[in-house]
Amino acid sequence: MQTLLNITIKEEGTLLVSSDCLKVEVEQNLPSILGWRHNTLSARDYKSEHPTLLQNLIEWRREKAKAQNISAFMILNNRTLCALADKAPASDEELLGLVGFGPRKLADYGSELLDLVARSIEAEEGL
Repeated sequence: MQTLLNITIKEEGTLLVSSDCLKVEVEQNLPSILGWRHNTLSARDYKSEHPTLLQNLIEWRREKAKAQNISAFMILNNRTLCALADKAPASDEELLGLVGFGPRKLADYGSELLDLVARSIEAEEGL
C-alpha cells in the first residue's frame, strides 16, 4: 500500500500536510481546520483577523445564552463565531454564506449580529 498524503500536527497551531510532491504548513487558524474540541472559546485560542470582533461575539453569545437559559453553542457554535469574526459580514446574504448560519439564525440574530460586526470593525479601525 502506498501512502498518498501525510498529515501531522507538529506543534500547537502548526499542521504539516505532505506527500512525495507536496509540502504545506498551516501556521494559524488550526482550530477551524480540525474543528473545536473544547466547550470554551477565547480570543487567544483562535487567531482572527478581527480579534475585537471575536471577543465581542463571544460576549454577545454568552449574554444571549444566559438570557435564554441555554448552552452557548445553541446560539452559535464556535466554528460559526470564528467564521463571523474572519469574514465580518455586512449583509444578510453574507451571513447566510457562513457555515452554520441559515434562515432561522438570520431571523433570530441577523440584524443584531450585523450591527455588532459593524460597530466592532469601526472600533478596530479607530473610526
